Amino acid sequence: MDLSLISKAIFLPILKTKIIILSLSFFCLYQNIFPQVNTEKFRIATDSIGFSVRSGIDFTLMTGNTDFSFLGTNSRFNYNWGEDYTFLVVNGSFGQNNGVSFFSQAFLHLRNVNSVADLVQLEEFVQYDNNKQILLLHRALFGGGFRFKILQNDELIMRIGTSTFLEHETYDLNNSSLHRRITNVVRLSLYWTSLLDLQRDVTFLSTTYLQSAIGEFRDVRILSENALNIKLGKTVDLVINLHMRFDNLPPDEVGKFDLVSKIGIAMNF
Repeated sequence: MDLSLISKAIFLPILKTKIIILSLSFFCLYQNIFPQVNTEKFRIATDSIGFSVRSGIDFTLMTGNTDFSFLGTNSRFNYNWGEDYTFLVVNGSFGQNNGVSFFSQAFLHLRNVNSVADLVQLEEFVQYDNNKQILLLHRALFGGGFRFKILQNDELIMRIGTSTFLEHETYDLNNSSLHRRITNVVRLSLYWTSLLDLQRDVTFLSTTYLQSAIGEFRDVRILSENALNIKLGKTVDLVINLHMRFDNLPPDEVGKFDLVSKIGIAMNF
């Protein structure tokens, strides 16, 4: 008799159950939401028509412009029309800095996706967000573009996308600052995303955005996110995430680079 197999059969389900209970306890205690600009992670690959929800929770450690830890969630509300779909992302955050609790960020993103060919989709979107850590009081934008599937097999899906959007921003800056307090720009956005099935119930999602102001190409921003998703049950996933943000022309006294690592759960309904 193989004792190691018996131990795994007994203790692995117990361990998964403890992880789920502990994570759900955090979720009930902290009804705060964590912002994600990467909307790729909120898409659902499904042929079923109807409404669905994905809500996640994570513990975050940040280095760069700010050093603190907090709990947050990522929530998406999706309606699938068939080949087309619409989703709303509602996020935010609540954390502690040197023992002081404060609300730091909020994010709303509404996107509609229409299939125009087997490998091509048309997207339209609107967004609002703020972020006290980078002195951003308000950002509002709207735009649209195309999304292309360039590779798909049993293990890997790769897509690229391009869009143009009009962006309005207001920063918490005084009149003597070098960076403008209010900006209105048109940006070109390019992104590359890949979804890899590593093994059963384990997937890896990598997405990189490149966004540049048209007419001022030094004003460029890069967002890169890599997430490992491990299914713990039918509706619960464990998510390990590494998030990088770079702004070549940030506001005064704000660094160009931020790195965020997170671990948490996501629940699918």
